[in-house]
Amino acid sequence: MRLSKWVAVAAVALVATAGCSVHPGAAAVVDGRTITQEYTQDASEDLGLDAGRTLSLLIVAPYYVEMAEKNGVGVSADDARTAVQDGLLGEVADPALLGDGAIEIVQLVLADQAVSALPDGAQIRADTDARISGLEMDINPRYGEMDPASGLIARPPLPWIVSTDA
Repeated sequence: MRLSKWVAVAAVALVATAGCSVHPGAAAVVDGRTITQEYTQDASEDLGLDAGRTLSLLIVAPYYVEMAEKNGVGVSADDARTAVQDGLLGEVADPALLGDGAIEIVQLVLADQAVSALPDGAQIRADTDARISGLEMDINPRYGEMDPASGLIARPPLPWIVSTDA
């Protein structure tokens, strides 16, 4: 009798977790690269951004940094830290306390600016965006779903939550 009880508990647990990500602790797995929930949360808190927007930026950051490097306008993590010290993010209590995720997002911003200033920058960015949209992505439903039109992760509407305007 005890064995059947544990089998039933295991079956319930399996059904309950069937909709969960197959990558525990991952906010997203993009083309084999895991972005952890902790990394996403830390960057979100460091920059004061919504977690979904932060994850969207962390997904594309390495591709934009690579894009800039391939086109001769690379941006290092040290460049990003210097930009933060110089006030890129406005008043940050101590730029030295920013985590790697926040620095990666600053690199993304600087890389995008550098490539945009190139004569063929718009085409380079379009090619990079096309490459990114073709990547295999497994996004944790906790953060939402990738909106192909905006390139951002958006939470799906939650019909059981009624706004105060209603």
